[in-house]
Amino acid sequence: MPTMHLRPIVIAVAFAGLLPASHATVLVENLSQPTRGTTELSNSVWATQSFSTAATPVLLNNIEVNVGLAIDPSVVAELRADNGAGAPGVLLTTFSLSGLTGGATQTEMLTPDTGDVPLAANLGYWLVLGVRGFGTFGFSYAEGNVKTGPGSLGNYAYSENSGTSWSGFNSDNPYHLRVNVTAVPEPTSALLLLVGSCGVMLAVRRRTRRC
Repeated sequence: MPTMHLRPIVIAVAFAGLLPASHATVLVENLSQPTRGTTELSNSVWATQSFSTAATPVLLNNIEVNVGLAIDPSVVAELRADNGAGAPGVLLTTFSLSGLTGGATQTEMLTPDTGDVPLAANLGYWLVLGVRGFGTFGFSYAEGNVKTGPGSLGNYAYSENSGTSWSGFNSDNPYHLRVNVTAVPEPTSALLLLVGSCGVMLAVRRRTRRC
């Protein structure tokens, strides 16, 4: 009967739910490195720090940064794609940064306002921080270029016109950050496993019928 023929597929679909889920991991980080100094960001001084993905695409979950020393800022926090010339380009998402302390810099989490953001393999991205209007806050940078994770840290730069143009590109002593991502599931592998499971179950069922 049709119900009997569908049963192995139903079992296989249920089995597909047992496939390993993707877990958050660190793409690149240098938060554990000593602090060399802190840049005071304002309406006239924005900073950007670039990072690059590794050989596989990922979903950006959040970015952790060391910030503080806040004096009533209206914070701008953005993720931008590379423009192809080694500078911030198209806006991909914004972040909300609340509870910024007036004390020493500390680790704060930037979560994308649009939800997880797809990041392509082997491409550069730019975290942009600044202030609109009055107010200031500090963004710390590391002593040295040590980092961990499969991704990489690239240039940082500054803008004096609210991100319209950038200058002062350098890669020594990058800004502190940790980029947390989730692996993008590989539909092809999951589908092959599912189809293979169906085939094995059908074969077992046919052998059982011959007995």
